[in-house]
Amino acid sequence: DVDLILTQFGYAAHIGDPDDSKLRKTASDEKLNRIKIQTEVFNAKYIIPFASFVKFSHIDNYYMNDEMNQISDVEKYIAQKTHAIPIILYPGNKWQIGDGIDNHNAVELYEKDFASEIKLFKESPIISFDELKKLESIYVKNIRERNNWFMIKLLHNLSFFKRAKIYLKDLSIPIIFDLINGIQKSNFQRNDADIITDSDSLAFALKFDYGADTLLANARFRTSGGKTMNFFRLFLIGTLNNNGRRFPFGIIGFLLKEKSMWKTLFVEAVLGKYDFK
Repeated sequence: DVDLILTQFGYAAHIGDPDDSKLRKTASDEKLNRIKIQTEVFNAKYIIPFASFVKFSHIDNYYMNDEMNQISDVEKYIAQKTHAIPIILYPGNKWQIGDGIDNHNAVELYEKDFASEIKLFKESPIISFDELKKLESIYVKNIRERNNWFMIKLLHNLSFFKRAKIYLKDLSIPIIFDLINGIQKSNFQRNDADIITDSDSLAFALKFDYGADTLLANARFRTSGGKTMNFFRLFLIGTLNNNGRRFPFGIIGFLLKEKSMWKTLFVEAVLGKYDFK
């Protein structure tokens, strides 16, 4: 038995494109059901839902707010569907295990924040194709120096690391990218892209080992006719490096030691069974 669980109550990463509201509703419902399971497994007395109080605020990702779990509904769900007591804390609040609590003020403040009007970010920096080429060259150089390049080339030749078709909508150009040949201009149609995004998002993915993970979280991209995982798989090695692991042997340690849900998602990504619909 445990006294307290702090847990996630809503999604905080890309869940479908603008028209895929049913996917986001399903994701929100799954988070609530997970709270119920956690409460039953750990026989928790109290639940603090703390992740994530997020509001997507860019013109490219604002649609993600449409099926967010509201904290008032989360409080009611915990109170009615589990045997635990919901504890809602607003920044600055204090509470001690065993004490009673009135959640009303905290819930009211959170809902006021979420309902407030915000000015959407509409203008992002445009990164030229030449600058993207430079960033790609540095990114691939770092990947090559920190990992087994022979294995990367082998898996490229075996089409494990497939060439990604990227449509940059702010530049209105289609490009292709892989770890061996880098970035090149192309002529495929937008509807055939693996991913549609902006040049600043691609630049961020190339600048930082965690860049592609950030793009997945901030949802500033769209799926299209191709396979979005072709793009994200090219950045799996950077993700491994960001966690102190090298490719390919770091995968072995990850699979043996990791026990979270990310292990399942990682395996699905590697096997090509995970996509974004």
